[in-house]
Amino acid sequence: MKMFLSIVFQIILISNIFSSHYTDSIEKQLPALNEIQTIEAQKILSKEFSKSNFDKSLTYSKILISKAAKTQDRALEAEALSNIGDAHYYVSNIDSAFQYYEMSYSIANRIKNKPLQSNALNNLGIIYYLKGDFENAISKYNSSLQIAESINDLEGVANSFNNLANIFLAQGDIVQASNYYEKVLYIKKSTGNLQDYANCLINIGNTFEKTSEQNKALDNYIKALEIGNTLNETEIKAKAYQNIGLYYQNTDKKQKAFYYLDSAQQLYHKSKNSIGLSEILNNIGLLYFELGDFSKALEYYQNALKIQEKANNKQNISSTYFNIGSIYEEINDFKKAEEYYLMSLAINETLKDTVSIANVFNSLGIIYSNKQNYEKAVSYFYKAINLNESIDNNQGLALNIENLGTLMEESGKPLEALKLYEKSLVIEQENQNSFGIAQSFLNLGRVYKDLNKYETSLEYLQRCESISESKNYKKILMLSYKQISEVYNLQYFNSKNAKSLEEAHDYYIKYSKIKDTIYNEENSKQLSEIQTKIETIQKDKELELLKKDNLLTQTEKEKQQLFIYFLIFGILLFVILLLVLYNRYLVKNKANDLLEKQNKEITKQKHLIEIQSNDIYDSISSASRIQKALLPQAQEIPHTLREKCFVFYKPREIVSGDFYWFHHTEKLTYVVVADCTGHGVPGAFMSMLGISLLNEVVNMKELKHTNEILNFMRDRIISSLHQNEENEVKEGMDMSLISIDFENQRIEFSGANNSLLLIRKGEIIEHKADKMPVAFYYNMHPFTSTEIKYEKGDSIYLSTDGYQDQLGGPNYKKFMRKNYRNLLLSISQTSLVEQMFKLEQTLKEWQTDKDQVDDILIFGLKL
Repeated sequence: MKMFLSIVFQIILISNIFSSHYTDSIEKQLPALNEIQTIEAQKILSKEFSKSNFDKSLTYSKILISKAAKTQDRALEAEALSNIGDAHYYVSNIDSAFQYYEMSYSIANRIKNKPLQSNALNNLGIIYYLKGDFENAISKYNSSLQIAESINDLEGVANSFNNLANIFLAQGDIVQASNYYEKVLYIKKSTGNLQDYANCLINIGNTFEKTSEQNKALDNYIKALEIGNTLNETEIKAKAYQNIGLYYQNTDKKQKAFYYLDSAQQLYHKSKNSIGLSEILNNIGLLYFELGDFSKALEYYQNALKIQEKANNKQNISSTYFNIGSIYEEINDFKKAEEYYLMSLAINETLKDTVSIANVFNSLGIIYSNKQNYEKAVSYFYKAINLNESIDNNQGLALNIENLGTLMEESGKPLEALKLYEKSLVIEQENQNSFGIAQSFLNLGRVYKDLNKYETSLEYLQRCESISESKNYKKILMLSYKQISEVYNLQYFNSKNAKSLEEAHDYYIKYSKIKDTIYNEENSKQLSEIQTKIETIQKDKELELLKKDNLLTQTEKEKQQLFIYFLIFGILLFVILLLVLYNRYLVKNKANDLLEKQNKEITKQKHLIEIQSNDIYDSISSASRIQKALLPQAQEIPHTLREKCFVFYKPREIVSGDFYWFHHTEKLTYVVVADCTGHGVPGAFMSMLGISLLNEVVNMKELKHTNEILNFMRDRIISSLHQNEENEVKEGMDMSLISIDFENQRIEFSGANNSLLLIRKGEIIEHKADKMPVAFYYNMHPFTSTEIKYEKGDSIYLSTDGYQDQLGGPNYKKFMRKNYRNLLLSISQTSLVEQMFKLEQTLKEWQTDKDQVDDILIFGLKL
């Protein structure tokens, strides 16, 4: 009994620590714990403090190493060394972290502890990644992945997938990165690891940013922040704030960007995460750069660089070099700018970071364009274009083409510039990038102006004006005003049309005002010239009017009198209209009072319905928790099956009518997959009855064969539900039941409507079930059983009908049995994790946005 209480205490202890991080309260409880409990608590404290308190983490890790030496517990020593590595990692001592991870791996390898081996290899891969050695990082991640898959360690598999995705994202392979992140998301969701699930949402958001799908990116960041707030997890909140801030920075909402980036900075300070802090300093520096405060931007970049160089974090060092180069470019110190760009390029080429390499090429093109070395500038722009085309980076591609167009325009090749600007516009429209579209319209308008095609020029410039006003793009709006003014001015000189000159004047006024708000400087030369011309024209008009006044005749006076009569008549009509409107106002008020009373009554009824709905939802949620407690948990799967099987389980509603059940005796292992009548609450009640009856069977030693168990269950269901020919209660269940004799390689199968599928050497063999349910049936007979002699490499699948009955596809039809079997055949030779992922992915692609029609349950066994 004491041993049982000890285990329960450990479970509660670990649960509390991971759910709320009450490390202080755990430390206070240490004196009251026995030796086993103390070691477990110290392991958790060592791990948790590695993220926030370097000294405490080190203290507890050293205590564990001392205890490991006394008890010769090499696994404990390896775990403690790994925690010390984590502590060094979180304070950016990357080289020290690497040494401790290597020591941890060496011990884990010697004692053949696969979980510790997998963990250490993953950690070593992370260090190689930070040092820019992607080749070694990928090698370590793949080795870790193989071990994790061999022991069916879903968390380990997901971590390796995630780290591989990070490399693909850094290299610009967005498709590969997205595929791996989706796998991670599925696993983390299925294992209930909300912390890692939130981190993966952020990573997927980053891929959407790369493909210019900003709104989808923001949705993922907000979901991650909500999870971070729920868990009160500082690191998740900091990352979410950082990425939301970057989203607002990229969408030109600087005030919001400052708020979120500053919030992230405070959280990184609090958690002492120097890697995160260096990134956020870089982000805020870039924000100051965009606002034109170059000295403040440089200060932030240099502070970030100090942290990054200490940690030897090459990827972030490269980004900071690039940002510093941008400052020098902006103040026309092109020599210094080129120096920093080339340092950034050298690192990016070792990292094989294609996106960043293309960005540097683009900036070098601008540098050489400003130095009027057009040949070299063109060369760099084309290098950037080719790289961005190779990785489908449309955002970068549009910018490269636009810059090349500007170069052609400046070097006196307007027709070539025109083609490039049009190409850039098409890409920006595909990206739905309103800023880029406005810039493209501005460029096209400017070139058409220079080609003396004024109407076409005005068309593009006014479209630029419209977008810029609606989106508040002040700089582009200023330039569009200036260009429109110039076009009208040119039209005036060509046609002497006074209207054009007035338009030129109006737009130049607009240009001057917005320029003052942006730069706070005046330029009145062109304005005064146009003003002088306007005044001259107006004086001519006044002289003309005076001549006309002197020629006024009696007829014109009569016209004035007639106008007065019409005015009086109009006022009378207006008064009548006011009276009619007042009357309508009174009627409307009366109707509104009645409507308000009705709305109050509707609101009251709605509130009552919501209360009832919440009560029902709470009841169903409680039932869901009870049902989940009855279903076997991961640790309750018999050891004979644990590394050989998977369960793909997707209830349609909160509770499910499908259930699965395992049991192991001295020689046999039993597996049940069942589909109860209905889904939701009715199905859930039947599933609980089914599980209860199966648990009863366990204690009946005379029932060993699968058909005997089904016969027993049918009798009990008929008896419990009082079923007969006249009774309308026809609830029951379809079921597949197998018993496995691993020693003699035999399987006994019985089925009620649900068959067994065996895949052997690329061929599907179906073992049919009896065509009747586990319930009353008009043509009942005893259930039969089939004995199967299995071979090594065989795969067994038991399932309900939910997957193959799912509606979807282009014609909104069922997935069908044939497609389902072909899918199983195609995935049967892959790992269990890959099979689950493929089942999920195929279902998602078939279902799209359609509702799930039934509960889904598939059990797979690899022999």
